[in-house]
Parts: sequence; structure tokens; C-alpha cells
Amino acid sequence: QPIAKLQCARKMALDLTHQSPSVEDLQALSSGNTTLDELAEKYLASPEFAKVSFDWMRSEFPPTASTTMDTDIEEPARIMHHVLMNDRDWREIMTEEAVRDAGRFLNVDFYSGNDRIN
Repeated sequence: QPIAKLQCARKMALDLTHQSPSVEDLQALSSGNTTLDELAEKYLASPEFAKVSFDWMRSEFPPTASTTMDTDIEEPARIMHHVLMNDRDWREIMTEEAVRDAGRFLNVDFYSGNDRIN
């Protein structure tokens, strides 16, 4: 069963910005002056979403036992955050070396279309 628009707006705001929707947003939604899609776009364009998404990405790639002191531990999060916030293709984060390594692992040559690498 679908949830009510106001409940959906609250969940969306909390998920995307870690803040409750403003009274103005809820009033605009209730009166029909805005839609859930428009609120989603507003939240996705907000600085709060930028912070929430970066913090999430940083938590997904924590330092490991092999991380050295001079390692930039936020680099993966910054790269993914750039792709997300600039609406870029996620394949941009793959370097040519990573693509070749993945191809060797999968026994596929992504560049030639051949399904075997010698």
C-alpha cells in the first residue's frame, strides 16, 4: 500500500539530507504547489545531500590494515562524489589499468570485443 505524500516527503528528506522537511515544503506539497519529484530534485541539489552522500561514500571505503599513513583515505569517496554530483557516467571511475585487470580476471578483452585474452 502506498504511503501518504507527507510521510514519503519526510522519509525522502531524512534519507537524502538527514533533516526533516521544512514546514514550507510540507505546506507546498499539501497545497499542490509542489510535487514529490520536485522536492526530490530540491533535496538532491542541496548542500546537505552533498555532505550526506560524501559521508556515506567515505564510510564505504574505510582504511584497511594495508593503508599507510601517507595514503589519501578520502580519495575514493571524492572521486565517486564527483561522479555523483556532476551526473557523470559511473564508468569514469575505472582507470584503463582497472579495466584491463578486470578483463584479465573475467577473461574478456573489453577493448577488442574478444571473449578471450591470451
